[in-house]
Amino acid sequence: MINQHFYKEQHYDFLVRFGTPVKEYELLNLGRLDGVVKTEPLFDIPVKVHFNGRSEDDILQGLPAELTLKELIGDGGKPLNLPEEGILISQRTASKLGARVGEGGQPGNEGKG
Repeated sequence: MINQHFYKEQHYDFLVRFGTPVKEYELLNLGRLDGVVKTEPLFDIPVKVHFNGRSEDDILQGLPAELTLKELIGDGGKPLNLPEEGILISQRTASKLGARVGEGGQPGNEGKG
């Protein structure tokens, strides 16, 4: 598990977290520090996901389309691609909600898909 996380999924040496969203120039400032080769923004926010009358607390991550410093790994160690539309949820959350691939709906139709 440690090998999976630190050597296959995570390709960065440091993760800087802010308590609130920051402006893009703050990332540019981090990128100018000595020794920093690359920065990639990501956004984490706690959410409650609702589906078919069930709900589950989770973390919503906003990731750049050209993600390079973190790899999303699925079952069997296979890389996952971010969907162009919708969201990608963990197997754990999907199981608790009773959701399967391709289910869901448009905004405002949560739980009707």
